[in-house]
Amino acid sequence: MATLIDAINSLPNIPASERQLFNSLPQSIQNQEVPSPQLANPSVPAIPVSRFQIQALVSNEPDVQTSSLFQNQSSGLLQLILGTPNIDFLPGNGGNNLILGLEGDDIIAGLEGNDILFGQEGNDILIGGSGDDFMFGGSDNDSLFGGSGNDSLFGGDGNDSLSGDSGNDSLSGGSGNDSLSGGSGNDTIVGVDPNVNNPGINEKDTLTGGTGADKFVIGDSNNPYYVGGGGVLGINDYAQITDFQSGTDKIQLKSGINYIFGANFIAVNQGVSSLGTSSLASVQQ
Repeated sequence: MATLIDAINSLPNIPASERQLFNSLPQSIQNQEVPSPQLANPSVPAIPVSRFQIQALVSNEPDVQTSSLFQNQSSGLLQLILGTPNIDFLPGNGGNNLILGLEGDDIIAGLEGNDILFGQEGNDILIGGSGDDFMFGGSDNDSLFGGSGNDSLFGGDGNDSLSGDSGNDSLSGGSGNDSLSGGSGNDTIVGVDPNVNNPGINEKDTLTGGTGADKFVIGDSNNPYYVGGGGVLGINDYAQITDFQSGTDKIQLKSGINYIFGANFIAVNQGVSSLGTSSLASVQQ
């Protein structure tokens, strides 16, 4: 067993730029002990994978299936790397990888290339590295780090932590009490799974845009979010936007729905006739 940083440093042909990304991770993750790296077998050729084959893996996740980035990159030749039912450390091989963690609390690192990473079961850590990556945590409490590039991060079930890092990223927390941070770039941040009934019910999500012109989504053309009425006056479901920049960032709402904003109220209630307690958001400038 070795720490994550030691294990990464032991891998051959890892560019310095990728090593720097791991050095920027939280110390709790850098110091985590991991098994010996399980590199893809170089004798196994890259296999053609269609978008429809990948979509079968996320048949119960409509928001993942309709992701534009997912649809654009989920075809062509991908190097398949499979985990085990145990705890795995699964780094990519520098190309375009499809990595499936399966069961166990896994650490999955795409490194270079446009990778597709699935944590699946367990409390997983997914690290995109460079390239435009697609990352899906799956069940349980996962941590996702996009790295450089324009990445799509989906937390899935559980209380997840998503960090887009650099690039114009798309972050979707899914169900659970999630913490989302866009990092640098123009990011789109959604705390909930928009395809369920009452998106955001009994959820307390923390949304941070970071630098850039970010969009915080707390409603769409079909549903408002955080209106399930969890707790007294719905205080058990809300979104806290930590760094809204007036004139730069945007908040997307569902028109015709009453919203009430805590902290510094931002005048974004276009199309809303009045303010009530139907949906709660805390906005900090």
